[in-house]
Amino acid sequence: MVKRYGELGGELHVVRLKVDPSVNLGLDLAGNSQLDTMSVFVAGIHPDSPVAHDGRIHVGDELLEVRVHVCASGFPVNLFSVKIHIQ
Repeated sequence: MVKRYGELGGELHVVRLKVDPSVNLGLDLAGNSQLDTMSVFVAGIHPDSPVAHDGRIHVGDELLEVRVHVCASGFPVNLFSVKIHIQ
């Protein structure tokens, strides 16, 4: 991760969440206003959401990557892997 995002200042974290697919993650997202820069930031977190209960993602964090893994083991669970940049 440092190899790919090492030029960014601040901290880099990987957050993995197991979430029932019928439940909203609870994130409000906003894009960068500069057209030449593609970036997504956390603009809000819904109370009582999986992200709020987890506590590792905060308003202002930049989302670098989001991966969704759907488990096929018979359980209705998605695994979200989010790489975030904390400035």
